[in-house]
Amino acid sequence: MEEAVPPQGWLEIFEAQGPTALAWRASSARDRRQRIVRLREAVLDRREDWYRAAQQDLRKSAGEVDLGELLPFCLEANQALRHLDGWMRPRRVRATWMTLGTQAEIQFQSRGRCLIIGPFNYPLNLTLSPLVCALAAGNTAILKPSELTPAMSELLAQVIATVFAPDEVAVFQGSAEVAQAL
Repeated sequence: MEEAVPPQGWLEIFEAQGPTALAWRASSARDRRQRIVRLREAVLDRREDWYRAAQQDLRKSAGEVDLGELLPFCLEANQALRHLDGWMRPRRVRATWMTLGTQAEIQFQSRGRCLIIGPFNYPLNLTLSPLVCALAAGNTAILKPSELTPAMSELLAQVIATVFAPDEVAVFQGSAEVAQAL
């Protein structure tokens, strides 16, 4: 079996996301909220374009796009915006017998960089909802939308490029081999 050829520039973008991921690890809830709001607004601003792309790729009607793609994504974004402070707050935990007399807490930290591979059946919802979670957690991301939905993948790449720099969130399009290489 032939080894998959990685997409052009993937290593440079992966490396460029390193310092951003470290900086975002210390980001505030306010910074994370701003990123999510910018993404949500950019997606909703292109609603008519999503309708056309979904019709072209999947023969989905505008109602299907609203109910199956846009609404779940917006609900995910709204949930993250509403609960982000609580998710970021350290949690106190009980000391064990071995550590009696001490205090302990769980502090949540970003993992760094995330790879999100989108499916063909709900390409907007199932690619951008995980991105909302990654942004809420303070992570950068690389997205690989499905090659089976070229119009929606192209629109996704355009929207992401208007909201984020490649060292924050990047999109790589291509075949399943690209996903395997990433």
